[in-house]
Amino acid sequence: MENSIEKSNSLFEITQEHLDLINEIMEAGGELTPELEEKLKINESELMYKAGGYIGILRKTAGDRLVIKSEINRLKALDKQRENLENRLKNALSTSMQLYDKDKIELPYNTISFRKTTSVAVYCEPEDLPKDCQVIKITSVSKAELKKKIQSGRVIDGVEIIEGKSLQIK
Repeated sequence: MENSIEKSNSLFEITQEHLDLINEIMEAGGELTPELEEKLKINESELMYKAGGYIGILRKTAGDRLVIKSEINRLKALDKQRENLENRLKNALSTSMQLYDKDKIELPYNTISFRKTTSVAVYCEPEDLPKDCQVIKITSVSKAELKKKIQSGRVIDGVEIIEGKSLQIK
């Protein structure tokens, strides 16, 4: 009994078949025979079918990502609430201990105490400090500004404009 369901080619196989067909046409001196024309049509229809499937997957994946991002934001908000609660409870405990002049509370399974800490307060501009105490931070660069300068003819070492293509699905 003959199987009426054909195996669907992968996008890679469809692309490879198309390249093979182009080579066949080139070897035939650029002549497009009716047989080669038919093969090209079949190959193109396979591509259209496969591309439609890919678009379906891409849209589902994009929708999944939106749901995931939403869930991440929800969890971040929950985490922030817990962090705020933790800070309020610690502050309340600290205030109460200071009110009762307690530096340490020993409980059966925990010990609560104050520890001495030190920090440095800086009241001047960083450039007024000694050079060995300054840290230079470059957080980002303006690619748009770099692009403008290069397009206007300026040469900037270590920077180039790269042209490419990006897939757009509407």
